[in-house]
Amino acid sequence: MSTGGADPRYRPLAVTADERAQIEEQLVACFGLTADGARAWVDTTLRSGCYFGRKDGDRVAASFALETMEFRRGAEVRRAAFLQSHYVHPRYRGLGYGITRDDLDVVCRRTSADAVVLSVYSDELIAYWERLGFAVEQRREIVALPDYLERLAASFAPVLTAAYIAEKVHEAESDGAEVALQDGLLAIRARDDEVVTELLTVDPTAAAAAVDRYPALRIRLRTVMSYPRALGLFCPVDV
Repeated sequence: MSTGGADPRYRPLAVTADERAQIEEQLVACFGLTADGARAWVDTTLRSGCYFGRKDGDRVAASFALETMEFRRGAEVRRAAFLQSHYVHPRYRGLGYGITRDDLDVVCRRTSADAVVLSVYSDELIAYWERLGFAVEQRREIVALPDYLERLAASFAPVLTAAYIAEKVHEAESDGAEVALQDGLLAIRARDDEVVTELLTVDPTAAAAAVDRYPALRIRLRTVMSYPRALGLFCPVDV
C-alpha cells in the first residue's frame, strides 16, 4: 500500500460504514474503550459534532472527532469546538499526519468556533500541543467538590441540554463506567478508578446546596488546553 500520497490536510469525513468501523477499531486500540463504548462514542459525536480525517486510499490514516459546544459565564457565551479522540494509525506514525495550525484554523472557520479545546490524557503530550498554540488552562489534579465548584463558578461552563446529558450517560454506561445523577451533579467513575473521573454540573444551584452531603467526593481533573493561546475559555487556575 502507498503511504506517500496522502491528502495534505484534514477534511470532514462522511463516516461511511467502512470509515466508522476503522474509527471504532482505533478508539478501542488507542483509548481502551469497549466495543460498545466506541460505538456509543461515535454515535454521540455524530449527533452533536463531526469527524475530520486524512486518508490513504480507502484507509483512514488519521482522524479526530469534534463536538461543538457553547460555554457560558453569566451573560457571556462562547462557542468552542471540543477536540476528541485524535489518532494516527500505527503504520502512518512519523509520516507527517499530525494536526497543524492550519488544520485548527480550518476547524474554527468551519464550526464558527471561538476556539478549539481539548483534554490531554498524557502529560507527555503537553509540549506537542503547546507547539501548536494551545495553552494549559487547567492542570491535572484531584480536588474536593467545594474546590471544584468554586473553580467552575469562575470559568466558562458548558451549556448542558437534557439530550446531551442522556447521551453522556449512555456513552459512559456503554463503556462500563459507574454513573450517578443526583443533586444537580452527573458523576462518572471510569472502570477500575477510585475517584470520579468526570463531573458535570447539571444544576449549579442544586449542586452548591448539596456540597455538605459529599464531604468525601474527589474529582480527577484533566489537563484542559485551548487554542488559540490568546483566548482562554477555561481559566479557573493560575498556571
